[in-house]
Amino acid sequence: MARRQVARCRRRCADSSLLVVFRSKERLDDAFAEQPEVLAYWESLVDKHGLRQDVVLNTEYVGSDWVATEQTHEIHFRRKDGSGFDYRANVIISANGPLSTPTKPKIPGQKDFQGVQFHNLHWDDSIDLRNKRVAVVGNGSSGIQLVVSTVFSAAALSY
Repeated sequence: MARRQVARCRRRCADSSLLVVFRSKERLDDAFAEQPEVLAYWESLVDKHGLRQDVVLNTEYVGSDWVATEQTHEIHFRRKDGSGFDYRANVIISANGPLSTPTKPKIPGQKDFQGVQFHNLHWDDSIDLRNKRVAVVGNGSSGIQLVVSTVFSAAALSY
């Protein structure tokens, strides 16, 4: 599966709300599992149930229409190359992530900042945050996950 490089975040909840009930493994190894463990869990689920051929990535949802005569939804998608395709389904489950396109805030003095800066959706694993002064701008769920995974290694953390 192709995927975005994202921060090595931790889950923000210490429960099994992200686990699928029919999966034999009831718990992740850590209550606040890091992103690689959560990703491995979901990929094993996809493989176990033979769903990989049905997973479509790097595709934008454009819209959908209800086809009353067939009692189905016609869903319209666009690939990265601009080409489109449609898919018919009985049910639509929205799980697209409303903030999947990063928005970088305009901060006074940002152009003069000499340190490293990047959006957590474009995570750079080559940057070592240990013993660094780290600022997290934003307080959404990704920011909270990032704070949980960074707080113990950074010299200082501001959010």
